[in-house]
Amino acid sequence: MNVAINSNEIRVTKLRKHFVLLRDRLDWLFRGLAMLPLVAVFTVIIWGGRHLFINFDAPVKSVSVTGKFSNIKKKEIEESVIPLVSDKGFLSLDLTTLAALLESHPWIERATVRRKWLGDIEIRVVEETPLARWGKDSFLNSQGEIFQIGNNSSLLDLPLLQGEEYSEHQLMETYREVALLLQPASLKIMELKRDDRGIWWLTLSNGLELLIGRDQIIAKVRRFLIVWVSELQTKSTDVASIDMRYENGVAVKWK
Repeated sequence: MNVAINSNEIRVTKLRKHFVLLRDRLDWLFRGLAMLPLVAVFTVIIWGGRHLFINFDAPVKSVSVTGKFSNIKKKEIEESVIPLVSDKGFLSLDLTTLAALLESHPWIERATVRRKWLGDIEIRVVEETPLARWGKDSFLNSQGEIFQIGNNSSLLDLPLLQGEEYSEHQLMETYREVALLLQPASLKIMELKRDDRGIWWLTLSNGLELLIGRDQIIAKVRRFLIVWVSELQTKSTDVASIDMRYENGVAVKWK
């Protein structure tokens, strides 16, 4: 009698398991069928978006360049850009990469690239400003990069920086630091030089020449300013040059 009861219980348990399994499968099927409209909508969106992208990603029709140009020519920029966009699609063109390539030009400080209309690309350029002359016939921008300027007669009043080959970045960095220090005293740099022995020379706009030495350039300029404001400013017309190679003071050469 006990064996029969146990057999019935086993059969009931198996039936329950089959029922639960069938219910779960039907539930999964119904949920899948309910998702079909949503899947269809997403499929249409993806297909439609791809179709539109292909249709509108036509080759770039035209490139326009705007900005104020003094040291580079608008045509030069246009001619350099055309090969970069000629084989690209209007939508697939990487504007950030194109702007970065333009900004690698020594004379371009900033470039902004945007899509105007289907097929038209607009580039706005901000030109780099020359800060100093370099040697006899070259110029430096704010990053210490060297470039040539054809008609440079209007730039001859810029400060002159001189140094060994490949020292232009260091000269420009030092120039900017020293110029900033001199501003409160209304002094300007006319010439900053580092000779082949590593000795720094500085000539100011009032004609005063400073022999700085090989090291501690900024510290020595600060020391000079203290002496200048407290002692020498009122006697500037009598001072020929100042030797700053001393640890605790300066040597003044009088006219």
